[in-house]
Amino acid sequence: MPKDIYKWNKKRKSRNMKRILFYIVTFFSSMIVIPSTGGIGISLLFGGIVCPLAGCIKFIGKEMGYSIPISLFQIGSIKLPVGMEFVLSIVAGIVLYYFGYKLWSICKKYIAWLKRGWNHGTTRICMFSSVLRK
Repeated sequence: MPKDIYKWNKKRKSRNMKRILFYIVTFFSSMIVIPSTGGIGISLLFGGIVCPLAGCIKFIGKEMGYSIPISLFQIGSIKLPVGMEFVLSIVAGIVLYYFGYKLWSICKKYIAWLKRGWNHGTTRICMFSSVLRK
């Protein structure tokens, strides 16, 4: 009888350690992963929309005879022609939007992973569960 109680108590402590470790890992990774992927992802999505609009506005303004003091692409004192800026702003907008979308999807997958850990028990998805088994 005492051996059974000892095994049961040892198994219970192991489960509790796995839960504690899961919550520690979740807390610290959430302090880094969610703000960085979510914040940067949304910023890149916004920049991917604004960059081509700014290039379009500058291109249309130049064609109509207005000088708009927006400098989209400048290296030192060298400025690109307006037509090239328009093309590069579209390319930059596509690249920014793509990376923003990817970061936002990583953030959503990470949040889904955290929810799965809560709903399905912490022992199956804990990153360090193999360490605790030893």
